[in-house]
Amino acid sequence: MSCAEEKSAEKSAYAVIRGNTMGTTYSIVFEDTMKEAELVKVGVDSVLVALNQEVSTYIPVSVISRVNSDTATSLNLLNLCNQDTSLCQHFQENFTIAKSLYERTSAFLDPTVMPLVNYWGFGYKGRSKIEQVDSNKILQMLELVDFTKIELTDFDLSRSRGDMQLDFSAVAKGYGVDLVGFYLESRGVSNYLIEIGGEMLGKGKNNTGDFWRVGINTPKEGAPANAYEVVVSLENRALATSGNYRIFYENEAGARYAHIINPKTGFSEQSSLLSVSVFAPDCATADGFATGFMTMGLDAALEIADADNTIEAAFIFINEKEELEVVYSAGLQEEILMDKTKTRK
Repeated sequence: MSCAEEKSAEKSAYAVIRGNTMGTTYSIVFEDTMKEAELVKVGVDSVLVALNQEVSTYIPVSVISRVNSDTATSLNLLNLCNQDTSLCQHFQENFTIAKSLYERTSAFLDPTVMPLVNYWGFGYKGRSKIEQVDSNKILQMLELVDFTKIELTDFDLSRSRGDMQLDFSAVAKGYGVDLVGFYLESRGVSNYLIEIGGEMLGKGKNNTGDFWRVGINTPKEGAPANAYEVVVSLENRALATSGNYRIFYENEAGARYAHIINPKTGFSEQSSLLSVSVFAPDCATADGFATGFMTMGLDAALEIADADNTIEAAFIFINEKEELEVVYSAGLQEEILMDKTKTRK
């Protein structure tokens, strides 16, 4: 994903701030009538650091890392948060959001997939290539993948097995976008576009008085960042994209494995579906649906997107002619500003 109008945003009273978070970068364009861009950046960084301290699996002392490293079947979050309820809030909210999306995606978004993410070399244990797939080991790990077997009531977390682990990465970036949006609004900012690692939230209008325009990248290896397959208007809502065309590796035998793991099969998901972009009122929801849709495949995902009136989606896939094709959910048709195919399955 890329902001289509960022270069012109520095005109008038609009400002641009950038930084690093969650192993990626962020970019924020906002109306800075008070000329407080530097102060706002300090606040944004503080908000994101606090979030990572709760949900980042790459920080050994984060709340989620301490949950994952503990082998007890019952845990009290307050014991992991120095008895400070505010230090557990983001973990609790990510858990609640993930639980809802687990149900709405028919369990294709399952945060308990963490052991398999590590096995395939895309988790906190570091990047390591699988040279020989161990199907028996995958079957054993699948016994740990079932979000219905983990419950969180207030600060008490219970799970059927102490070796079950959580991974909120499918919603955490989107949640971070929403969190920054809340922060900006608390400072009286109503016109802004936030982007973290390709996940976006646009509110109000840009410096020309129009709704924000954003591009969905062409899902090809080596494609430049400004190569768009679709450009859309982002009117007071979020947009998140998930795909398998950038984060992957090939082993010595030439087998290719991508970072999205199917929680029902335990294997790295491989299909003709290259990317899914989801529009939703909040970015955490868009983020989670995008990942869930990638694992369930085009037909099932399109059916859910059409039936759910709170979201819309664009799917980019390789058709029978080995060409890129874009399919939109029903409600998104009229909002496309530019595309190359204008098809509807």
